[in-house]
Amino acid sequence: MPVSSTSRWRARVIGFAVFSLVGVILAAGILACLPRLRERARMEEQLAEVAAEIARETEAINERRDKMAAIKADPRELERLAREKFGLGRTGEMIFRFEVPATNLPAARQAGAR
Repeated sequence: MPVSSTSRWRARVIGFAVFSLVGVILAAGILACLPRLRERARMEEQLAEVAAEIARETEAINERRDKMAAIKADPRELERLAREKFGLGRTGEMIFRFEVPATNLPAARQAGAR
């Protein structure tokens, strides 16, 4: 039985309509997921930033622990810290502090620095 041109045309139109409908559904699905994908990318970026901050803070904590252990273990380290941070000295020791005043610069340099 020969197929008429009308039924071929009808089959092509139905095929095109089905293909178009599938394409529209896929496009709608992709468009619906785009905001979620953007949000996920933003959250992953935030996660990476927080992880880097945690690593920095962990390193700082470890450095402070090492300094504390050095101060507890070595009396010379404790003495150095007392001298540098608090200006303390041994009994009978005279401490001299030299500070360079900011106004001690030549006049030409003061004018150029402004």
